Amino acid sequence: MKPTPPRPQSLSMEQLVQSFPTLSRAPGAEAWSPEAFLEWLAGPAPGSGARHAGRFILEVATRRYGTDWARLARAEGISEVERVVAPFSFFDAMGVWDRAHVAALVAWMGSPGAVKPSVLDSPERRDELRSFHGDEEVTEATEKGTLSGEKWLVAGWRLEMQQQAERSSRWPKDRTLAMSVLARSFPSLAGAPGLEPWNVDAFLPWLCSPEREATAVHAGRFLLGVWNPSTAWQEVAAELGLSQCTGVRPFNLIEAVESWDGEHLAAAVAWMDAPFWP
Repeated sequence: MKPTPPRPQSLSMEQLVQSFPTLSRAPGAEAWSPEAFLEWLAGPAPGSGARHAGRFILEVATRRYGTDWARLARAEGISEVERVVAPFSFFDAMGVWDRAHVAALVAWMGSPGAVKPSVLDSPERRDELRSFHGDEEVTEATEKGTLSGEKWLVAGWRLEMQQQAERSSRWPKDRTLAMSVLARSFPSLAGAPGLEPWNVDAFLPWLCSPEREATAVHAGRFLLGVWNPSTAWQEVAAELGLSQCTGVRPFNLIEAVESWDGEHLAAAVAWMDAPFWP
């Protein structure tokens, strides 16, 4: 395997907070203050995208400083502590985040630029589109329906659709085949049963073996999360007679990044750039 690439651990907490668009005005974006950030996260302002980003920030801060967020929340008089300091759920976040948030996460993983935000997320690109196309009201027919609006905005939507189609073309339309393609991209899973064709019942016993290294276990958990993030895989394993299996615990991105090399990171980022959901 290739050596693990350097991670951007030198990023300050302020820089990391600022990299997520919905956190740019949160306390901690200018000067890191755990108490103020936690109070903001517990308040009415953040939407679901910001809450997921905030939980990610909390987990990074825990690893960096050892902060006990539940204890701090209680000391600050914050109600619904468990909801506020819930663990960061990678697949839940991927279900609601826009590309700018995914790009921030991928940059933290050590692959800046691997996921580019939407052209409409950038004020500069929006100004370029407006200057080139103008603001005349237009209606255009596409394969997916009709687009109506100012000409520059319609052009941006059309460009987004084209780029999305190009990214998605890396995966077969048959999602079972797509799972096999994704699985092949993780070197530590080479030779595992249940990958070609994808068969989760055949894959689980292999993943549950105590011989599996952490690199492969995290890759396997990633596959299970893509296949069905809402499934209680420990219960499925128990039904197959694998009651002591720890390999099917929920995927934890931060733990995975700590063990993966460049090839594994690239495999995960490829899916993050063009996620598919069977």
